[in-house]
Amino acid sequence: WSDFCDICINMTSNESTYGVITADVVNSTALSVQELEILLDRVKYEFDEAKNLTIQAQWVQRGDAFQILTDEPSRSLEVAMFLRSVVNLSIRSANQSISALPKTDLRMAIGLGTVTLHRSEISESTGPAFVRAGRALDKMKATSDRRFKIITGHEDIDKELDLTSHMMSAIFQRWSYASAEVLYWYLKGHQTQHEIATQLGITQSSVQRRWIDGSAP
Repeated sequence: WSDFCDICINMTSNESTYGVITADVVNSTALSVQELEILLDRVKYEFDEAKNLTIQAQWVQRGDAFQILTDEPSRSLEVAMFLRSVVNLSIRSANQSISALPKTDLRMAIGLGTVTLHRSEISESTGPAFVRAGRALDKMKATSDRRFKIITGHEDIDKELDLTSHMMSAIFQRWSYASAEVLYWYLKGHQTQHEIATQLGITQSSVQRRWIDGSAP
């Protein structure tokens, strides 16, 4: 996480860098129209709520996919992890309306770079950041079962980040409900283990154990 932020800081010192998150719902065809709507509505709601705490960003949705543009690229990884935790919690929710959702996931790509045409509507904006995120997502869909990738357009940096993002992809896919719950509340603004423990009604040591379980490769 800190390495990613350092990379973003170095890039933004030389150019106007944006972060674009392009994502789609894995196994969306196994969901009914209503189930997909419930899932994406939950993701969009949490994005809007978390935006006030963590990031200034725009959202656009098309079918089973969505895209986020932010001028705070160092926060794009934070948002991706947060939304991933939201999906993890949604498919295991005790809420009867979504408890029966088939197991699904988010496939997410983060593209860093400039935006050459920045419109008020994100769907009308273009630039290298959009291209990188879109191509990375398409490549994952076509060639592998990876769920996460970061592309900057700088070959040496991308090689360094490829191993990191591959490891993060594996970690995301093995999150339990308990681990995702801790990360969800951490990224929502409860910064200490004590605050999270109070929110969840568990001990601080339980929070620490869940955190370790969710971050181990």
